[in-house]
Amino acid sequence: MNKRSFSYFLFVASAQFLAIQIVAFYIALYFKEIGLSGVHTGVYFAISTVAPLLFSLPMGITTDRKSIRWIFVVAFLLMGLRNAGLVLSQSLLVLCAFAFLGSIGGRLGGTAANAMFFKLSGPDNLQSAGLYMFLRSLAMGTGTLLGGYLIDLLSYRTVFAIALGINILLAIMSAFLPQTEQVEIKLAEYRKAVLTPRVLFLAAVFSLSSLHWGAEMVSYTPFLNVNLGLSLRNIGWYTGTGFAFVGIGSILAVVLLKSGAVRDLRRVLVYGLLLSGVFHVLMCMPNVYVSFACRLVHEIGDGFVMVAFYHGIPKVFHLDKIGGCSAFMQLCMGLTAMGSAMLFGHIGDTLGYQWPLIISGIVLVLIPVLLISSRHGMAVE
Repeated sequence: MNKRSFSYFLFVASAQFLAIQIVAFYIALYFKEIGLSGVHTGVYFAISTVAPLLFSLPMGITTDRKSIRWIFVVAFLLMGLRNAGLVLSQSLLVLCAFAFLGSIGGRLGGTAANAMFFKLSGPDNLQSAGLYMFLRSLAMGTGTLLGGYLIDLLSYRTVFAIALGINILLAIMSAFLPQTEQVEIKLAEYRKAVLTPRVLFLAAVFSLSSLHWGAEMVSYTPFLNVNLGLSLRNIGWYTGTGFAFVGIGSILAVVLLKSGAVRDLRRVLVYGLLLSGVFHVLMCMPNVYVSFACRLVHEIGDGFVMVAFYHGIPKVFHLDKIGGCSAFMQLCMGLTAMGSAMLFGHIGDTLGYQWPLIISGIVLVLIPVLLISSRHGMAVE
C-alpha cells in the first residue's frame, strides 16, 4: 500500500463525511421549521435510501470493474444536487426528486469509499480500519458541530449552498485519487460469494443493527430540540462530540484486539452492539447531562461495530470481488434503514421522539442473542 496515496484517500473520504454532516443532521429540523410533518420527513429519508435498494449491487460491481476515482467525481456532483434542491425549493415533491438523485451520489460515494479502502488496505487491515473510522468519525463530528454554528449564524439555505460548493470542490479533488486494479468478474461469481449461510447471517446481523439509523434520521435531532430543549449550537456540540467518540471506540477496539484483551471480532461485535443498544435507550432520559454521557457510550459501541465491519468484510470476501460483495451488505442495511425511517417517522409524531430511539435500541440489545445462539454465530472471527 502506497502510504501517500492512502493518506490522500483518507483526506478525501473524511471530507466527504464532513460535507454530508454539515447538512444531514439538520434537515429534520429544517423540515419542521417549514411546516413538514414527521411522516413527510420519513418519506424524504426513505426516498434518500431508495438508491441502495436499486443501485447498490451495480455500483459495487462497477467499483471492481472501473476506475474508482472517476466514480468519486460523479458521486460528489450528484451529492451536490441534494443540496441544490434544498436551496431551490420547499416543495416536498421537488425535495424528494433532488433527494433521490443525491442519494444515488451518496450511495455511489459510500460504495466507492468502502471499495477503495478495502483495495488499498488489504485483508490485514486492523490498524487501517481503526484509523479510517477514527478520521471519518472526527470529520462527521466536525461537520455536525460546524453545521449547527453556521445555520445559527447564517441560515439553513446558506449552509445548503456552502455544502453544494464543498461537493463541487471534492469532485475536482477526486480526479487525483489513486488508481485501483480493475477486474472482470462474472455475476455468477458474486452470487456464489454472497449466497452462503455465513454471509446471509452476517447480512441479517448488520441489517438489524441499521434499524437505529432509520430512527436517528427522523427522530434524533427533533428529540434533542424538543425533548431536551437544545439550541442548534448545542445540538451541534451534543452530536458532534458523539461522532468523535465513534472514532475513539474504533481505536479502543483495535487496541483490545491487538493486545489480546478481546480474542476475536465476534466478541468485539457483541460488546459493541450491547453498548450501542443499552445506551441508545438510556440517552432518552430527560436530564441533558445524563443523556449526553449515555450518548457517548453508545457511540463507543458503534465504533466497535464499525471495526467489526471494516476489518471483518475483507476476511469474508476476496479483494477482487470486495466492491460488489460489500455492496450486497450495504443493500441489506440500506433497505432496513429505509423501511424503519418511514415507520419511526410515524411513531415519533404520534408517541414522541424518544420512542423510535428506545425501540431501535432494544433491537440492538437483542442482536447479540442471535450471534451467541446461532450456529453461524462464529461467522465473524
